[in-house]
Amino acid sequence: MNEPKLCENCYFFRAHYAKDDNGKFHELKDAHCTNNSIRRMTFVRARKNSYPCSDWTPVIEIDSSEDIDEIIKKAAKLIERIAAHLDIE
Repeated sequence: MNEPKLCENCYFFRAHYAKDDNGKFHELKDAHCTNNSIRRMTFVRARKNSYPCSDWTPVIEIDSSEDIDEIIKKAAKLIERIAAHLDIE
């Protein structure tokens, strides 16, 4: 089942948390969008009215059946390609 397109389901959404006296974290109502092309007020309005902005991106989930070693190898190859593109050694 597809989740609805809401800020809370977007890749760029970051919730804010606070730690209580017992060391347990609790999610706060405040949050922010890490997408630099979205202005703060656009995010606030979209979240308040329960509609996504035009840059809404689904969260990428890792297939749990895939071996963690394979995931790390794929990530390493991707990092090598990025470094080569940027001429970083």
